[in-house]
Amino acid sequence: LRACLKPNDFEVETKAVASVPSPVMNLAEATNKFATVNALKDFLVKELAYMNTLELNTDDWDSINHLARAKFETYEWIYGRSPKATINKPGLEIQVEDGTITAITIDKLPATEVEMLRGLRYEFTEIKKALAPLANAQNILQLIF
Repeated sequence: LRACLKPNDFEVETKAVASVPSPVMNLAEATNKFATVNALKDFLVKELAYMNTLELNTDDWDSINHLARAKFETYEWIYGRSPKATINKPGLEIQVEDGTITAITIDKLPATEVEMLRGLRYEFTEIKKALAPLANAQNILQLIF
């Protein structure tokens, strides 16, 4: 897993609480008790069997899925409550507050081409749509994302 993680090519300045990195390890490094996924599954089933369980019916699952879509899968829930942040990349600075671009500067581009992004959600599809009329839209998208 560690080998798959790459450092970002950008910097984010924010007053948000930073994530605390947690060590990651393979279960096999801790014990040889579980040679296969099924062995782990059997162990968990056995250990958790004494606990009280709640059986959910189709209506319960429908309600849960509806709530997940209606509330937890929305842009406002995922990004809309984000703290003020400044995203810095070489030749680019974007200020974002509550998921919305409040200021943007891109070196070597006229302010008119990037100023149109102010007030938009900091979201790929929305920015792509706004940039569509520009001949260099793809280049700008690559700079931003």
